[in-house]
Amino acid sequence: MGETRFHLVAEYIVHVEEYYRELRRVQGYTGPHRIYLAADELMVSSQIVDQFPHLEVLHNASFTAMAQNKNTRYSEKSLHGVLMDVMHLSECDFLVCAFSSQVCRLAFELMQTKGVDASKRFVSLDDTYYFGGGKFELLQAVERHEALDGDIVLEIGDVIQNHARPDGWRWKGVNTRTGEVGMYPAYKVVPYQDADTFQRW
Repeated sequence: MGETRFHLVAEYIVHVEEYYRELRRVQGYTGPHRIYLAADELMVSSQIVDQFPHLEVLHNASFTAMAQNKNTRYSEKSLHGVLMDVMHLSECDFLVCAFSSQVCRLAFELMQTKGVDASKRFVSLDDTYYFGGGKFELLQAVERHEALDGDIVLEIGDVIQNHARPDGWRWKGVNTRTGEVGMYPAYKVVPYQDADTFQRW
């Protein structure tokens, strides 16, 4: 599996700023704008300090240095650093990351154990949440669907490899006929093995 797509620092920080704006508006918060940074490039910390000097950055540079160095990246100490980053991220009030990263998804999963519903306490720059490492669910289209707002096209009989169920009615997957990846309406598909006996009431 490849690495997650590169994102500029500013793509993350815009969501940090939005979080603090909302915190100030709703709760009257006037404290510091503090972030915990987990990265595998040392330059990221200095970029944030240079471009966003009003932010207070908490960051363990030794973890990043081990991850960046190919000789230590897969060492036991580096693994310890990754686990510590995951734990610190899960303790944050708000998570800004990329769900294509397993570190990000694991931190979000742990957030769910530390209070009430954490589903509104994150922003993902790329993917929706999904469970990595399992078998993909196979579905079959029982109604046509036109491509609207980034959705994928469905023809009756198309087999969909479902990747995520981010909300109740729009799911994400790949149409195995066309190779398209995107969102589609959940009510237009059924489990693959049930397609032959499907009836619309």
